[in-house]
Amino acid sequence: MPHQRVELYELYLKTLINAWNKARALDHRPVGPEMDYLETVQVLAPLALWLREENPTAGLVSRADLENWLSRYYQDEWAMPRGQARAQARDFLRGVRQYSNLLVERGKDQYGFLDLTFEEMLAAKGIAQQGQLGLDKSLETIRAHCLEPAWHETILLTIGVWGIVQQQPRVAGRVLCQLCQATLEGDERGRNVVLAGQALEDVGEIGVGRAAASAVKAALVRTMQDSETPPRTRREAGLILGRLGWEPEGDLDAWVEIEPGPFPYGDDRVEVTIPYPYRVGQYPVTNAQFARFVEAGGYDREEWWSEEGWSWRVGTYDSKAPDRLKDWLKQRPPEKRDRPFWWEDRQWNNPLCPVVGISWFEAEAYCCWLTQQMAEGKWQNLSGDLVVRLPTEEEWERAVRGTDGPEYPWGHRWPRTRLNCADAWAGQDLDDDDWWKWVDSGEWEQAATTPVTTYPQGANPAGLWDGAGNVWEWTNSWYREGESRVFRGGSWFYDRRYARCAYRFVNPPDVFLNNVGFRVVVVPVSPAFSLSAFSLSCFFGANLILSTIRRQSSASQHKSG
Repeated sequence: MPHQRVELYELYLKTLINAWNKARALDHRPVGPEMDYLETVQVLAPLALWLREENPTAGLVSRADLENWLSRYYQDEWAMPRGQARAQARDFLRGVRQYSNLLVERGKDQYGFLDLTFEEMLAAKGIAQQGQLGLDKSLETIRAHCLEPAWHETILLTIGVWGIVQQQPRVAGRVLCQLCQATLEGDERGRNVVLAGQALEDVGEIGVGRAAASAVKAALVRTMQDSETPPRTRREAGLILGRLGWEPEGDLDAWVEIEPGPFPYGDDRVEVTIPYPYRVGQYPVTNAQFARFVEAGGYDREEWWSEEGWSWRVGTYDSKAPDRLKDWLKQRPPEKRDRPFWWEDRQWNNPLCPVVGISWFEAEAYCCWLTQQMAEGKWQNLSGDLVVRLPTEEEWERAVRGTDGPEYPWGHRWPRTRLNCADAWAGQDLDDDDWWKWVDSGEWEQAATTPVTTYPQGANPAGLWDGAGNVWEWTNSWYREGESRVFRGGSWFYDRRYARCAYRFVNPPDVFLNNVGFRVVVVPVSPAFSLSAFSLSCFFGANLILSTIRRQSSASQHKSG
């Protein structure tokens, strides 16, 4: 079967039209001169485009209007006299109905194409035909309808017709570049770029040329990161980039260096000192990064799990979760613990989005696996005596908040365009009552995670992204020993109150949600550290490396917090 759907639709049309001609040959009844595939499409393509423009939703036209259109076509394109053109129109319509079923009668004297797919594909060919003597007319048609849902598939298929069927990728690429350059404002801002991105995704680089593909990706990045573009459009642009395999400069595995020293901690701004340097992930861990752990057999390798974590993995863990969460946790029996809960769900599994649907134990196991990768020199030139783990609350807040102690990662001022949170999706700053109205209305169902590269405006001065909003981040700290862990940072589901650097939220470690992910830190093993709980975790981390990950040592490391 063809790889691109536009090729498949082309095959459909050829099959039906060839079958039509064979049926005509067997019938022996006079139905007018025989038409080959190209001649037939030359008639049907502008006919389908006209039908789209006349009635794009129902796709129906009266018999009289259809015959009149065909008569005008034969007069204009075939230079037939009026009477002959009328006879040819009737013969053509009768042949289409009788032998191909491409056009069918739906109700008395109401005609339409057999399937919407055929109408859309033929209308796409009609738009391409408009550009035979210059692209201006084709571009005019595309611009006129690019925001109309009923024309979406037709425009995507038009790019495929040029780039794949007609093998004119430069033409297809030029059209996409022109489409990206359109200026739209308000709620429509960026929709043209998203459409161009969808077309690129549909036909691939081979269908539009490398230069045009690069230009469309650049436009998608600008749209994704544009604070004036509506959140939903920003997200769609980012999701397309993720599916196209785009990654930010410096890639997703980049680290931010955190220097030792004091900083104001918590709402009370108590001075806390972290005496060691460490690295923190520039972004929350994405689906693309977590996929490497899954593909390495991470869910089946007991040595990467703590004793308690493996107990959760195989289903013997005794949850300390309150009764209100028990029904939720029952949705994930052991057979569903071999991957993140929403791993197959297109809404949550984009490569650029933070991984969600994971418990604290899964995040812990990922860190142990990554520690081994570093020990073997397989990760970003970081090797040696290094330990990867979840950050403590203090490490997380120091990395996100810096040493000046602002309310939010970027400062004290609140603009909702800097992060993925409920206020951004609602289009207004929410108080408690407003937030509940937003939830009760069901509008929250339109919100979701965004690619971690979406909000440069929300990065802190050190270059750390998504420290507020998008997903809560698991930390290595207990809120109540043995019962619940702390996570930080707010999420797409909560409003600005939860996005403050000092805000703390808690849940049992076996909870999995679609608004909770994690970020990792890398700390060096050094005998100079005092024997604090943190130092013990580093010490056990060193044993983990030097002994090729002894599971018991790993359990002690993470129990130490």
